[in-house]
Amino acid sequence: MAPTYVQNTSYQLSTISPEELQDTVINILDIVFTCGLFHLLNVSGVVTNLLNILILTKYGLHETTSLILFSFSLSDLFCSLLQPIRRLHCIVSRFDPFLAISIQSFTAVYLFSLPDIFLCTSILHTTLIAVERFVAVCFPLKMSWIFTTYRVKWLLFFVYLYVIALMAPTLFLVEVSWTVDHNTNKTIAVLVLSKFYKINLDRLNQYLYLGLPHLLSTSNLGVTIVCSIVIGYKITVRRKTTLSQLTPCVSKKVKDVKVIKMLLTVCVVNCCVSFPTVAIDLFIYYSNTFIQSSGKLYLLLRGFFLVVCQLKVSVNFFIYIFMSSKFTSTLNQLCHCWNQTR
Repeated sequence: MAPTYVQNTSYQLSTISPEELQDTVINILDIVFTCGLFHLLNVSGVVTNLLNILILTKYGLHETTSLILFSFSLSDLFCSLLQPIRRLHCIVSRFDPFLAISIQSFTAVYLFSLPDIFLCTSILHTTLIAVERFVAVCFPLKMSWIFTTYRVKWLLFFVYLYVIALMAPTLFLVEVSWTVDHNTNKTIAVLVLSKFYKINLDRLNQYLYLGLPHLLSTSNLGVTIVCSIVIGYKITVRRKTTLSQLTPCVSKKVKDVKVIKMLLTVCVVNCCVSFPTVAIDLFIYYSNTFIQSSGKLYLLLRGFFLVVCQLKVSVNFFIYIFMSSKFTSTLNQLCHCWNQTR
């Protein structure tokens, strides 16, 4: 007769449910993204873009490429400066949760769209660089006629105006309402939907979810990718033909293949970094029901989105350092001058 084994059920192992484990992992990742990487990249973004502006100013803003890169660094700098304001309530909530709610409400109403405006202008600057290099490589004789300093200044002004005009409706979606918390008898500011949003709810939702992401993100990303592919093909597969078209009468910046490669790298890297942000943004837009049922997953995605956005506005400095000897030498001169003044 086979022996029988009796299971001892008097001692039960403490187990964690899958939901609790998922919440724990999401909380840890959210802390890593929003408290660690985000602030590290934010400081890096402010410092590197300030250096970009100083070095490009020392170059002199007489060439179209320098103008575009200067404006590019300026938009990235403001994005890096304004992003932490949206996270200020997270720090305050550790000390005063009710004050944190009020701060979050005011920043959402008055400052929430500003970092997004500068982030979108940054994406448009990448597209502008790709188009300019596309013209320089494919139509070198027309380059100096199409992209004059005067026209580029107006084009950069239009980029900012275009983004502000498209983002303008987002400034009037919510408003601040004062209410009293009956448990603590404290007055706090909370967010409520504005009358403008309630009256135009369906049309604004269609614009925000179907129109705005494509006008500011996906279409520009597509143009940048197409132009980058053509430029890469021209300077690699058809390199000899492309270089022979660059006659001595063409501007020096067009003849400099190193500059073309550096700016192509800027476009490619920014596309690679922008793609996850666009994908996450579209996922949040089109999976609204799923996101609402998984609040912590939404916070995790937004935290990862902020980190990737901050990485995008910090990466250009390192591309310039590794691919431009002129940029590196100017940086060394600035460091040498700074050491002498100490």
